[in-house]
Amino acid sequence: MAAISIPTGLFAALDPTLLITTIALVGCLLVGAIVIAFVRSWHRRPVCLSPSDSEQLAQYRSLYEKGQISEEEYRRLRAVLGAEIRRASGLPNVAKTHMSPQAIQPPPENPAAPKEEPPPSNGITPP
Repeated sequence: MAAISIPTGLFAALDPTLLITTIALVGCLLVGAIVIAFVRSWHRRPVCLSPSDSEQLAQYRSLYEKGQISEEEYRRLRAVLGAEIRRASGLPNVAKTHMSPQAIQPPPENPAAPKEEPPPSNGITPP
């Protein structure tokens, strides 16, 4: 009969079968903890399927500049989305004012040059 030797003493913990099983168990626990942490962080992340109000306003502005929507449509959309943006950011609502078409026109290409003022007099007259 062959005798099975069982390690005893200090080197009993270094049994290869026990060591491999322990390393595999610890590895599985670490992988499980990483998977759980990833799933929790992914689950807590807010899901935003629609663009924000400011992104929508930028999109409507580009459509207006391309001529795909009229000025009246753009103004109406801007009023609605502007109110939503102000509400979301906590700003007070601005009283609705009627804007004239000149208010959204770009400034003229060559603005009038400012007039130069004469230097202030110091009480001494030139000779």
